[in-house]
Amino acid sequence: MTVTAFAIRSTSPGPVIFRQERIGKGGQTFVIYKFRSLRAGSEAFGSPTLPDDPRITRVGRFIRPMHIDELPQLWNVITGDVSLIGPRPEFPEPVKHFAAEIPYYNIRHLIKPGLSGWAQLYGEHSHHTADVVKTKNKLSYDLYYIKNRSFGLDVKIALRTIQVLLSRSGV
Repeated sequence: MTVTAFAIRSTSPGPVIFRQERIGKGGQTFVIYKFRSLRAGSEAFGSPTLPDDPRITRVGRFIRPMHIDELPQLWNVITGDVSLIGPRPEFPEPVKHFAAEIPYYNIRHLIKPGLSGWAQLYGEHSHHTADVVKTKNKLSYDLYYIKNRSFGLDVKIALRTIQVLLSRSGV
C-alpha cells in the first residue's frame, strides 16, 4: 500500500486516497476509501469509466485491473462499516432511485455491506449505473445471499473472490 501511495503521489497531483459516500447497514451513510485512480476532481458519480477513459491515471491503469485501488477499504472493515462478504454498498442517490423503483430494494440494507459478494461474482451488475433491469438482477443475488448467508457460503464467496482476483478477470 505504501508503494501504491508513493506512485500515486509522485505521478499525479491530488490526494492519494479518494473518499466516497455509500449506504450501509440500516440505510446509514458512511465514507468508503479507495486509492485514487482517476485524475483529481474527475471521480464524480454518474460518469462510469471505460477501459480507455482519459481520466484514468498512469498508475490507475495498473492498480484498477488488479483491484489494488480497493485495498484502503480494509480500513472500512476495521472500523466496522463493511464486512469482507456482503452486498456491495451503493451511492446514496441511486439508492433513493432504486428504493422507489424496485420493490424490496432496501432489504439489502438489513445486513452490513461487504467488499465482495454473491452478486459481484455471479450476477450481472450495473457498476453504479442507473439501470433498473440490471439492478433488479443484482438485487436478486443480494437477496439470495441475505436469505442463505452462512459461514459456508461466505467461505465459498471468499475463495471465488481470491480466484477471480488472482486471475485478474475482475469482479
